Amino acid sequence: MRADRLPILVYHGVAPATRVPAERFTVSPDRFARHMDALAASPRAALRISELAAPLSRGEPMSASAAGVTFDDGTADFYEHAWPVLRERGLPATLYVTSGLVGGRIDGRRMLSWEQLQELRDGGVEIGAHGRRHVALDAVSIDRAARELVNSKLELEQRLHVAVNSFAYPFGYHTPPLQRLVARAGYSSACAVKNALSHPRDDRFALARFMLTADTTCAQVQRLLSGEGAPLA
Repeated sequence: MRADRLPILVYHGVAPATRVPAERFTVSPDRFARHMDALAASPRAALRISELAAPLSRGEPMSASAAGVTFDDGTADFYEHAWPVLRERGLPATLYVTSGLVGGRIDGRRMLSWEQLQELRDGGVEIGAHGRRHVALDAVSIDRAARELVNSKLELEQRLHVAVNSFAYPFGYHTPPLQRLVARAGYSSACAVKNALSHPRDDRFALARFMLTADTTCAQVQRLLSGEGAPLA
């Protein structure tokens, strides 16, 4: 295991394939279970993102033996297919929720309800923010971006009665002004994508993640967990 490389995995959907070829960013439940079996069998300790990034706020490095499992958007398939696998294996995760779409749909996919989010919160899933309407924040005015950041955090905190400390940029798009805005909005960390491995001294407002797709094999996940198979952020 490479001590200078830290894998943070990001999923956009876990559900049975409904068409051929399968949707690129939707991982089948069986494959997801094998991915999580690989994590559970590895020497790495899975942490929620706020736990993982906490040392950076103190000027200290993140744990080199850790890993993160994250999910973007807040679609209902997380509750139906991913959460049972994580719960059975005792693996923590961070779920980034598009607050303005709770109970609705995104790209034809059902979103989690507030009741499901409350249950996930009680089960130990970290709830993070993903904006209100899932807009590319680098393509809108700074005022619109600020509203997306602040209102998403406030709405989740008011409805779920839990501190929301972490943010994930929609589509992974981020810029230095957006990173500063995330910090001013009261978040302690933020995730980008980058399709790269993070490291103990990574930028806590642009943490590197690696996207898992329908074609990602268990062997590829094992390589990521060992600190191989992707560039270093």
